[in-house]
Amino acid sequence: MRYARATANFVGEPITFGIDNTPPARKSAADFVGSFGLVLEEHRNFGRETRRRSAPAGFVTAVVPAAAGDGPQPDGPHPNRHQSPADRRNEGKP
Repeated sequence: MRYARATANFVGEPITFGIDNTPPARKSAADFVGSFGLVLEEHRNFGRETRRRSAPAGFVTAVVPAAAGDGPQPDGPHPNRHQSPADRRNEGKP
């Protein structure tokens, strides 16, 4: 990473990317994906976050929100509806 920063500084390019993860990082992530019309599905930190110290990294997943008239269908769930992450972990397990 040190080499990448030195190279970027040499050519005069910024090396900024990602989402601000100052605590609370989940709110920053939700605001970021919300600005694109998405809804935060999951937020995970790599490392520990405290009130004063941010986690070194993390990731988020976001989904397109359901349309207002896209409620439960009488014949079962909508085929494109996302499952919760906990349900996905149990798929295919007896």
